[in-house]
Amino acid sequence: MKTYSKKAPKTLASLRKTRKSLQRIEKMIVPIEEENIRKNFYNWFEKEKKNLDSLESRIQSTFPERLYNELYSYNLKLEGHIPNLKTGYYVLNINFNNNQCKIYYGPDKELIAKLKINAEQIANYIVQHKNDLEKSYESYDNLINHLEKAYSNVTQKFDKTLDKKAPIIEVMHEIAKEKAITDTQKKPPKYGRIQFSYDLSRLLRNPSDQIRIKLSTATRAQARSRKNYLWIPKNERGDGAIYSHIEVIKE
Repeated sequence: MKTYSKKAPKTLASLRKTRKSLQRIEKMIVPIEEENIRKNFYNWFEKEKKNLDSLESRIQSTFPERLYNELYSYNLKLEGHIPNLKTGYYVLNINFNNNQCKIYYGPDKELIAKLKINAEQIANYIVQHKNDLEKSYESYDNLINHLEKAYSNVTQKFDKTLDKKAPIIEVMHEIAKEKAITDTQKKPPKYGRIQFSYDLSRLLRNPSDQIRIKLSTATRAQARSRKNYLWIPKNERGDGAIYSHIEVIKE
Protein backbone atom coordinates (compact mmCIF):
# COMPACT_ATOMS: atom_id res chain seq x y z
CA MET A 1 0.00 0.00 0.00
CA LYS A 2 2.92 2.36 0.64
CA THR A 3 4.32 1.55 -2.80
CA TYR A 4 0.88 2.02 -4.33
CA SER A 5 0.36 5.40 -2.65
CA LYS A 6 3.56 6.74 -4.29
CA LYS A 7 2.14 6.23 -7.80
CA ALA A 8 0.42 9.23 -9.40
CA PRO A 9 -0.88 8.16 -12.81
CA LYS A 10 -1.17 10.91 -15.42
CA THR A 11 -1.68 8.83 -18.57
CA LEU A 12 -3.89 5.87 -19.42
CA ALA A 13 -0.83 3.62 -19.60
CA SER A 14 0.34 4.54 -16.08
CA LEU A 15 -3.26 4.31 -14.85
CA ARG A 16 -3.51 0.70 -16.08
CA LYS A 17 -0.33 -0.17 -14.15
CA THR A 18 -1.79 1.43 -11.02
CA ARG A 19 -4.96 -0.66 -11.43
CA LYS A 20 -2.87 -3.83 -11.55
CA SER A 21 -1.16 -2.83 -8.30
CA LEU A 22 -4.57 -2.27 -6.72
CA GLN A 23 -5.74 -5.69 -7.91
CA ARG A 24 -2.71 -7.33 -6.27
CA ILE A 25 -3.59 -5.59 -3.01
CA GLU A 26 -7.17 -6.86 -3.29
CA LYS A 27 -5.90 -10.46 -3.51
CA MET A 28 -3.91 -9.88 -0.32
CA ILE A 29 -7.03 -8.66 1.48
CA VAL A 30 -9.03 -11.86 0.83
CA PRO A 31 -7.18 -14.21 3.24
CA ILE A 32 -7.26 -11.77 6.20
CA GLU A 33 -9.19 -13.58 8.95
CA GLU A 34 -10.06 -10.66 11.25
CA GLU A 35 -13.39 -9.40 9.87
CA ASN A 36 -13.08 -5.77 11.04
CA ILE A 37 -9.58 -5.43 9.61
CA ARG A 38 -10.63 -7.06 6.34
CA LYS A 39 -13.67 -4.75 6.15
CA ASN A 40 -11.52 -1.64 6.66
CA PHE A 41 -9.19 -2.78 3.90
CA TYR A 42 -12.11 -3.37 1.56
CA ASN A 43 -13.48 0.10 2.30
CA TRP A 44 -10.12 1.57 1.40
CA PHE A 45 -9.96 -0.59 -1.72
CA GLU A 46 -13.42 0.51 -2.96
CA LYS A 47 -12.53 4.15 -2.37
CA GLU A 48 -9.31 3.81 -4.39
CA LYS A 49 -11.12 1.97 -7.16
CA LYS A 50 -13.63 4.83 -7.49
CA ASN A 51 -10.78 7.36 -7.52
CA LEU A 52 -9.12 5.52 -10.41
CA ASP A 53 -12.41 5.27 -12.30
CA SER A 54 -12.89 9.01 -11.88
CA LEU A 55 -9.31 9.72 -12.95
CA GLU A 56 -9.66 7.54 -16.06
CA SER A 57 -12.84 9.34 -17.05
CA ARG A 58 -11.10 12.70 -16.55
CA ILE A 59 -8.06 11.68 -18.62
CA GLN A 60 -10.29 10.49 -21.47
CA SER A 61 -12.48 13.60 -21.46
CA THR A 62 -9.52 16.00 -21.45
CA PHE A 63 -7.41 14.08 -24.00
CA PRO A 64 -8.76 15.92 -27.11
CA GLU A 65 -8.02 19.29 -25.50
CA ARG A 66 -4.48 18.25 -24.54
CA LEU A 67 -3.83 16.90 -28.03
CA TYR A 68 -5.26 20.09 -29.54
CA ASN A 69 -2.84 22.20 -27.47
CA GLU A 70 0.15 20.01 -28.37
CA LEU A 71 -0.60 20.19 -32.09
CA TYR A 72 -1.39 23.91 -31.88
CA SER A 73 2.13 24.54 -30.58
CA TYR A 74 3.32 23.22 -33.98
CA ASN A 75 0.76 25.32 -35.89
CA LEU A 76 -1.35 22.24 -36.60
CA LYS A 77 -5.12 22.18 -36.19
CA LEU A 78 -7.14 19.31 -34.67
CA GLU A 79 -10.64 18.55 -35.96
CA GLY A 80 -13.33 15.91 -35.44
CA HIS A 81 -14.68 14.00 -32.46
CA ILE A 82 -13.63 10.90 -30.54
CA PRO A 83 -13.03 8.24 -31.80
CA ASN A 84 -12.06 9.86 -35.14
CA LEU A 85 -9.87 12.96 -35.13
CA LYS A 86 -8.05 14.67 -37.98
CA THR A 87 -5.08 16.98 -38.33
CA GLY A 88 -3.90 17.95 -41.80
CA TYR A 89 -3.19 14.81 -43.83
CA TYR A 90 -3.52 12.56 -40.78
CA VAL A 91 -6.56 10.70 -39.43
CA LEU A 92 -6.42 9.46 -35.82
CA ASN A 93 -8.55 6.58 -34.55
CA ILE A 94 -8.76 6.63 -30.75
CA ASN A 95 -9.59 3.47 -28.77
CA PHE A 96 -9.62 4.07 -25.02
CA ASN A 97 -10.44 0.41 -24.26
CA ASN A 98 -7.05 -0.81 -25.45
CA ASN A 99 -5.25 2.51 -24.92
CA GLN A 100 -4.33 2.77 -28.58
CA CYS A 101 -4.20 5.49 -31.21
CA LYS A 102 -3.99 4.39 -34.84
CA ILE A 103 -2.55 7.03 -37.15
CA TYR A 104 -3.44 6.97 -40.83
CA TYR A 105 -2.23 9.06 -43.74
CA GLY A 106 -5.40 10.32 -45.42
CA PRO A 107 -8.93 8.90 -45.29
CA ASP A 108 -7.73 6.14 -47.59
CA LYS A 109 -6.53 4.34 -44.45
CA GLU A 110 -2.78 4.17 -45.07
CA LEU A 111 -1.89 2.96 -41.57
CA ILE A 112 1.46 4.37 -40.46
CA ALA A 113 1.57 3.87 -36.67
CA LYS A 114 -0.05 2.49 -33.53
CA LEU A 115 0.75 4.51 -30.42
CA LYS A 116 -0.32 4.63 -26.80
CA ILE A 117 -2.80 7.38 -26.03
CA ASN A 118 -0.40 10.12 -25.03
CA ALA A 119 -1.01 13.62 -26.43
CA GLU A 120 2.64 14.71 -26.45
CA GLN A 121 3.94 11.51 -28.09
CA ILE A 122 1.21 11.50 -30.75
CA ALA A 123 1.85 15.15 -31.65
CA ASN A 124 5.62 14.61 -31.80
CA TYR A 125 5.19 11.56 -34.04
CA ILE A 126 2.97 13.42 -36.52
CA VAL A 127 5.34 16.40 -36.70
CA GLN A 128 8.36 14.11 -37.21
CA HIS A 129 6.56 12.08 -39.88
CA LYS A 130 5.61 15.25 -41.75
CA ASN A 131 9.19 16.51 -41.54
CA ASP A 132 10.50 13.20 -42.92
CA LEU A 133 8.12 13.45 -45.88
CA GLU A 134 9.46 16.91 -46.67
CA LYS A 135 13.08 15.67 -46.59
CA SER A 136 12.53 13.05 -49.29
CA TYR A 137 13.21 15.57 -52.05
CA GLU A 138 14.98 18.63 -50.68
CA SER A 139 15.72 19.59 -54.30
CA TYR A 140 12.58 20.40 -56.27
CA ASP A 141 14.47 19.85 -59.53
CA ASN A 142 15.40 16.28 -58.54
CA LEU A 143 11.76 15.49 -57.85
CA ILE A 144 10.71 16.86 -61.25
CA ASN A 145 13.52 15.03 -63.07
CA HIS A 146 12.66 11.71 -61.44
CA LEU A 147 8.97 12.19 -62.16
CA GLU A 148 9.58 13.02 -65.82
CA LYS A 149 11.88 10.03 -66.28
CA ALA A 150 9.50 7.64 -64.51
CA TYR A 151 6.54 8.89 -66.51
CA SER A 152 8.46 8.50 -69.78
CA ASN A 153 9.51 4.94 -68.91
CA VAL A 154 5.96 3.91 -68.04
CA THR A 155 4.31 5.44 -71.11
CA GLN A 156 6.86 3.81 -73.40
CA LYS A 157 6.38 0.50 -71.66
CA PHE A 158 2.59 0.58 -71.94
CA ASP A 159 1.86 2.07 -75.35
CA LYS A 160 5.16 3.19 -76.87
CA THR A 161 4.06 6.84 -77.01
CA LEU A 162 4.69 9.90 -74.84
CA ASP A 163 2.24 12.47 -73.48
CA LYS A 164 -0.37 9.84 -72.60
CA LYS A 165 -1.97 8.93 -69.29
CA ALA A 166 0.13 6.54 -67.23
CA PRO A 167 -1.03 4.31 -64.34
CA ILE A 168 -0.09 6.29 -61.26
CA ILE A 169 1.15 3.30 -59.24
CA GLU A 170 3.44 2.22 -62.09
CA VAL A 171 5.00 5.69 -62.12
CA MET A 172 5.52 5.41 -58.36
CA HIS A 173 7.37 2.09 -58.81
CA GLU A 174 9.63 3.67 -61.43
CA ILE A 175 10.53 6.56 -59.11
CA ALA A 176 11.25 4.07 -56.32
CA LYS A 177 13.75 2.29 -58.59
CA GLU A 178 15.40 5.59 -59.52
CA LYS A 179 15.68 6.75 -55.92
CA ALA A 180 17.16 3.41 -54.86
CA ILE A 181 19.93 3.95 -57.42
CA THR A 182 20.64 7.63 -56.83
CA ASP A 183 20.03 8.01 -53.07
CA THR A 184 23.30 8.63 -51.21
CA GLN A 185 21.98 7.69 -47.75
CA LYS A 186 23.34 4.49 -46.18
CA LYS A 187 19.83 3.27 -45.42
CA PRO A 188 17.45 5.33 -47.54
CA PRO A 189 13.78 5.09 -46.54
CA LYS A 190 11.60 2.99 -48.82
CA TYR A 191 9.78 5.06 -51.41
CA GLY A 192 6.10 4.14 -51.43
CA ARG A 193 2.49 5.28 -51.59
CA ILE A 194 2.60 7.88 -48.81
CA GLN A 195 5.80 9.55 -49.99
CA PHE A 196 4.68 9.65 -53.64
CA SER A 197 1.29 11.04 -52.60
CA TYR A 198 2.97 13.78 -50.59
CA ASP A 199 5.46 14.62 -53.38
CA LEU A 200 2.68 14.96 -55.96
CA SER A 201 0.74 17.10 -53.49
CA ARG A 202 3.74 19.43 -53.22
CA LEU A 203 3.86 19.80 -57.00
CA LEU A 204 0.13 20.49 -57.17
CA ARG A 205 0.25 23.09 -54.39
CA ASN A 206 3.41 24.73 -55.75
CA PRO A 207 3.22 24.41 -59.55
CA SER A 208 6.50 24.23 -61.44
CA ASP A 209 7.19 26.30 -64.56
CA GLN A 210 8.85 23.20 -66.07
CA ILE A 211 5.96 20.71 -66.05
CA ARG A 212 2.21 20.51 -65.62
CA ILE A 213 0.51 17.57 -63.96
CA LYS A 214 -2.92 16.22 -64.89
CA LEU A 215 -4.55 13.56 -62.72
CA SER A 216 -7.45 11.26 -63.58
CA THR A 217 -9.93 10.48 -60.81
CA ALA A 218 -10.25 6.77 -60.09
CA THR A 219 -13.48 5.02 -61.07
CA ARG A 220 -15.42 2.86 -58.61
CA ALA A 221 -13.98 -0.25 -60.21
CA GLN A 222 -10.41 1.09 -59.89
CA ALA A 223 -11.03 2.14 -56.27
CA ARG A 224 -11.61 -1.48 -55.27
CA SER A 225 -7.90 -2.31 -55.47
CA ARG A 226 -5.01 -0.36 -53.97
CA LYS A 227 -2.80 -1.29 -56.93
CA ASN A 228 -4.98 0.90 -59.16
CA TYR A 229 -5.22 4.18 -57.27
CA LEU A 230 -3.51 6.65 -54.95
CA TRP A 231 -4.98 9.21 -52.55
CA ILE A 232 -3.46 12.67 -52.97
CA PRO A 233 -4.19 15.71 -50.75
CA LYS A 234 -5.07 18.96 -52.49
CA ASN A 235 -4.11 21.23 -49.60
CA GLU A 236 -2.61 21.36 -46.10
CA ARG A 237 -6.05 20.70 -44.56
CA GLY A 238 -5.99 17.19 -45.98
CA ASP A 239 -8.80 17.58 -48.55
CA GLY A 240 -8.06 15.20 -51.38
CA ALA A 241 -9.22 12.52 -53.79
CA ILE A 242 -8.12 9.19 -55.23
CA TYR A 243 -6.53 9.06 -58.69
CA SER A 244 -5.74 6.24 -61.11
CA HIS A 245 -3.64 7.89 -63.85
CA ILE A 246 -1.21 10.74 -64.25
CA GLU A 247 -0.09 12.84 -67.22
CA VAL A 248 3.11 14.89 -67.08
CA ILE A 249 3.20 17.69 -69.64
CA LYS A 250 6.32 19.75 -70.34
CA GLU A 251 5.67 23.49 -70.31
